[in-house]
Amino acid sequence: MRIVWFGFVVNTLFYAAIMWLLILGAFALRRVSRRKRGLCVACGYDLRGNLEHGCPECGWRREAAS
Repeated sequence: MRIVWFGFVVNTLFYAAIMWLLILGAFALRRVSRRKRGLCVACGYDLRGNLEHGCPECGWRREAAS
């Protein structure tokens, strides 16, 4: 018995890509869910639907003080 390296590498990359897409999809779903509920997409702070001004809690979408 011996390892078929090409098959091993292909399988590893294939299943790593699937796991990466599942994890990325979960984060995207969380952002969409928070936006629909009127929460900050970064930290979940309740913005009461006022998304255009950004989040006072974590600074998401806020201009830097100049």
